[in-house]
Amino acid sequence: YFPTMTKGSEHMPRRQRIHAHDGLYYVRMPVYEGQELITSEADAAQISHFAAKAALLNDALIHAYRWGRRRADLLTQVATRPLGDTIQRISGPFSQYTRAVRGRDGPLFRRYRAALVSSETHVLQLVRYIHWLPVREGEASVLDEYPWSSHHEYAGSSRKSWLTTELVRKLIVQRMGSRDRDAYARWMSEPVSDRQAELFETWDGYVPTRTGVVPEISSPPSRIADSLLTREVLRPIINEVCGIVGITTAEARSRSRAERAELPRGLVALLAVRKG
Repeated sequence: YFPTMTKGSEHMPRRQRIHAHDGLYYVRMPVYEGQELITSEADAAQISHFAAKAALLNDALIHAYRWGRRRADLLTQVATRPLGDTIQRISGPFSQYTRAVRGRDGPLFRRYRAALVSSETHVLQLVRYIHWLPVREGEASVLDEYPWSSHHEYAGSSRKSWLTTELVRKLIVQRMGSRDRDAYARWMSEPVSDRQAELFETWDGYVPTRTGVVPEISSPPSRIADSLLTREVLRPIINEVCGIVGITTAEARSRSRAERAELPRGLVALLAVRKG
């Protein structure tokens, strides 16, 4: 588990976070007092860009997110790379971006908090909690008003290739017994209770179970395309990967074996198989 810092223990040495291979985590990335995470559409686009790049480079999956004024909330699944590496690939570049744009010195992010999710029921509860956060915090009156969360991808009004929705959609359909978008709307129609929100806010380590053992949650299976990957299918994937890693599509399509070109090709192949 991750040790929870208790009152009076601020100066105790931090124990190393434990890495769970293929673990699924709820992550909170708060900013320091007096700082703001998201102040504009440009800020949201930048942190989304860094999250997409982190997921691609670390073979991580992002199942849900909310970029807020005071913190970022993520439901993410790691592979062989530790969770902290993925979080650093988001927080580091975004901190540099905010210093350049806002002209402020000093750190942006406080230490992130993470909980290893213990059951598929908790996955669904966390997605509802993350998507309801803007309403609970007074940043929107209804879910559809807040633009910077994965709610819009699940509702079908937007699409981001770096967001993985397969697992959550499957669980919601199983739970609600209807088509995915209808099932999602029904699942989200019930607001998060204050008691449940308090539990999510205080989790640190793992979501507890009666036995104290964290069971495994199976990885969402890669979807192998039933048909050939045509140029029309690959073109948006290639464009997105090249934009994330900062090379031209001509470089990616060239015969160069330089790492600058080889890495994007591998990422395109990985994302194509994952997206099917």
